[in-house]
Amino acid sequence: MKRDNKIIKQILIDLRDIKKDYDLWDDDWQKELLNKYDVDELQEHFKLLFEDNLIEAIDTSTKDSRSINPKRLTSYGHDYLEELLTPWWKSIWRNILDATSKTIYSKIGYIISLIFLLSIVYLLNKI
Repeated sequence: MKRDNKIIKQILIDLRDIKKDYDLWDDDWQKELLNKYDVDELQEHFKLLFEDNLIEAIDTSTKDSRSINPKRLTSYGHDYLEELLTPWWKSIWRNILDATSKTIYSKIGYIISLIFLLSIVYLLNKI
């Protein structure tokens, strides 16, 4: 089966928006998903999300079939969903700002260290 990013995104959004933390198979959100997608397709995507640590779930698999019962998003799942929902240009801009600030801070730290060392050399020469 091919991974469908639309299904993954929809599952993550739905899990994020659910307020309860219990057996979700009875809830309306999965009924809506079942109207759009096949049960086996959903189970395969639940499995992928569970294996990637994006969702917390209970593995109710048997010897004959695989069954994942999603509970909620993990912290990593929330971060992943946030990245999915962030427009591409904001992600690029955030990465540029992060890289720039790290570079600036490292240069400032280098300059402060250099000034400190030069002041020690100066004080040692005065003695």
